[in-house]
Amino acid sequence: MSFSYEFCKTWAVVGPSMYITAFTLMAWASIERHILIFHPSFMSTKVKRFLFHYVPLVVCILWPAVFYFVTQLIMPCDVILSSTRRYCGLYSCVTYPPWGSYVDSIGNYIAPAFITVVFSLGLFVRVLCYRHHAIGWIKWRKYKKLAFQLLPLSVLYLVLQFPAMILYAAYTAGLSYYVAAEYYSDSLYMTFWIVLLIPFACALSLPDLGTRCKRMVFFWRPERTIVPHTVLVSRRVLRPKGGTVY
Repeated sequence: MSFSYEFCKTWAVVGPSMYITAFTLMAWASIERHILIFHPSFMSTKVKRFLFHYVPLVVCILWPAVFYFVTQLIMPCDVILSSTRRYCGLYSCVTYPPWGSYVDSIGNYIAPAFITVVFSLGLFVRVLCYRHHAIGWIKWRKYKKLAFQLLPLSVLYLVLQFPAMILYAAYTAGLSYYVAAEYYSDSLYMTFWIVLLIPFACALSLPDLGTRCKRMVFFWRPERTIVPHTVLVSRRVLRPKGGTVY
C-alpha cells in the first residue's frame, strides 16, 4: 500500500499539529486553574479576560500548526516516503534544521507534559494548604473539584508520555540511540493512548460517578420516602372598630 506525496505531507502537518495542540491546551488549563482559584481578579474585566484567557488559547492552537507547517512545507527536506512508518517517514523533516529537534522535543513534548504534571500537583497541594490555613477565604467545595479534576490527567502524562519525551530530548542532545532503543520505539506508540484515555480520566473526576452509572445501567431510582409535613396555622384576633377585645 502506497500513499501519495500530497497525502503524506498533509498527514505530517495535520497529525502532529492536532496532537500537540491537545497537549498545549491541557498544559494551559493546568495553569489557568491557578488563576481562576487564587487570582480571580485577572478575569475581572474584558481586557484581562482577553489577555489571560483568549490569547493563550489562540497561541496554543496556532503554535503547533505554524511550527509543523514551516518544518514540513517550507524548510527543505529530502526523505523517501514509506507507508510502513509514521507520517510516511516525513516526521524526520522536523530534525533537519538544527533548532527543529530541540524545539520539537522540549517545546512541544517535554514542556507541556512537565507543566501539566507540576501545576496539577501544585494546585492540589496549594488548595490543601489553603484549606487548613485560610478555609474562611477559599470556597473549598467549589475549588476542590477544580483541584482534583486534573489529577487523573497528570497521571496519564506522567506515565505514558514523560519517559519517552525525556529519551527524545536525550537523543537530541547526543545520547546514543542504542540506549533504551526498544523501549523508546514502543513508548512512542503508547503516547497515542493518552488521547484515547483522556475522556475516561475526565469521567473519573465527575462527582457521584458511581451513582450515575448505577442509574444508567440498572435503571435504578432512589426510593422516595413520604414524611408528614406539619402546617402551622396562626390565629389572628380581629378587633372590632372602636370595640374592646375580651
